[in-house]
Amino acid sequence: MIDNHNTPLGVSDRTSLASYINAGSPETASNRWDATPGKVDDDKIAISPNGDGKMDVANPYVFAKQSLAKVQAAILNSKGQVIRVIDQETNTDKSIHDLGSDANNDLALSVSMRPNPTALTWNGQAYDQATGKMKVVPDGRYQYRIETTNFNNGADKVQDWTLPVQVDTKAPKIVKATYHCGRLTVGYRDSGVGFTKLSAMAVKVGKKVAGVSLNNSGRQNQGVTHYTLSKTLQKALQHSPKIHLALWDVAGNQATKTLKLAKPAKVYQPSKTGKSAKVMWTLMTTDLPEMLNRQPYAVTTRFSETSGISFKNLKDNNFNYLNANSKAYNPATRTLTISGKVTNPKSKLTILKSPNQNAAENQVHIGKSGQFSYQMPLDPTGQRGIGYILKTPKKGKVTTARGTLEVFTDMTPPTLTLTNPNLGSQATSDQSQLTTAAASFTVQGTVNDNVDGYRLYINGNNVFHEQNDAGFVNHDNPHASANPYGGHAFSETYSLLPGQNHFTVTAVDLVGNTVTKTFTVTRQS
Repeated sequence: MIDNHNTPLGVSDRTSLASYINAGSPETASNRWDATPGKVDDDKIAISPNGDGKMDVANPYVFAKQSLAKVQAAILNSKGQVIRVIDQETNTDKSIHDLGSDANNDLALSVSMRPNPTALTWNGQAYDQATGKMKVVPDGRYQYRIETTNFNNGADKVQDWTLPVQVDTKAPKIVKATYHCGRLTVGYRDSGVGFTKLSAMAVKVGKKVAGVSLNNSGRQNQGVTHYTLSKTLQKALQHSPKIHLALWDVAGNQATKTLKLAKPAKVYQPSKTGKSAKVMWTLMTTDLPEMLNRQPYAVTTRFSETSGISFKNLKDNNFNYLNANSKAYNPATRTLTISGKVTNPKSKLTILKSPNQNAAENQVHIGKSGQFSYQMPLDPTGQRGIGYILKTPKKGKVTTARGTLEVFTDMTPPTLTLTNPNLGSQATSDQSQLTTAAASFTVQGTVNDNVDGYRLYINGNNVFHEQNDAGFVNHDNPHASANPYGGHAFSETYSLLPGQNHFTVTAVDLVGNTVTKTFTVTRQS
């Protein structure tokens, strides 16, 4: 499991882990990083979905020995009940290469998942039927379940795998902190997931810092650590008489405290009595190596952005999914605007509207400040790789760079119709209310789109995902629908709470066109 910034979960907080990894030589850092997966403690996998961007989500690395017909990711509560269906995927690729490579591909590198390689991510939220909103689930222990369906029949056609994930939004506490004669004593505790052996406390004086071990085995949620400050830190205290303390639980929640010295600081010799906690690091950082197959070039088989040019409303050397809200495409004129800026206004830019790179129609005018804007005809539904060539002069030489804008267009939203007779004309309206004495309610309807790969969500649960292997163009009949699978009829039954129950039904296509219908069912006592 990793978070939204590639932090391995279940090892430590990011600061303690990154500072530990980077303490020492580059070779030491590399070896420590390679050994990190072996330090994962399943009981310590935790997220803190508080919106601070740190350890907010859980995203699994999944490896499969064979291609799979279907993959479903769901979250279960402590009673084993499904509270959220995060994602459903179809036609995923096996992780093992056939051509002798010893590399294994994560499931997210499957061709079918390339439009959304982070689709298996859980943000710690579930749907609240009483309010009609997604909200963070209560703190506690949950199970992340992957259920797979093989193409072949047999007793093991359907298999599942679960991993515990703890939601912990409460910060630890520094319950006491004292400094006497060069010796620091700090007591701490946590009410949530706790700590690991790598958990450290940052002791900072001025610009000097030491990462001090909490002396925690990972099985206690409280403890006391003693640390005799180094001479460097003690000397820093003479100029800045404050000791800043910070520590984190495994979910990344932080506790801080500042000690202010009442008397001028002195430099004391290390005490011969009492042990001092181990210093884990002296450079505090959050920098960690990247997980390779979550990078754009791995997912799209393209490269990083081309140096010397930037694009507006389009991603360079990457997939661009343009929907009806796109600022780059005009469906009325069927025109894509490719605009941006080059670093050197004397550069020459060629955008390949036609195959001949020397043709006049492919040459782009660059303004005095480097801005450019170019019009490209493009169908409202389709796919095209648009190549460009950038020639930049520098010190009498010309550097040539080539890139590609992979553009997918779809200006047509999905069609979503609710067919419950007591919901009224839900084909055209997105609001209805009804009252019932029943204990459950069944949501029925049909969903379809002009391109395959659309998804259906009911109350935040991905209940259907049409396979997305046909592409954006019907090559047999370019004027016909590119979706060979037709519509999907759905029927999902939900238990009703006393009072109001809010339902949200949403269809989303591959490029993000969205149709949503909502209604309220009031259950009478």
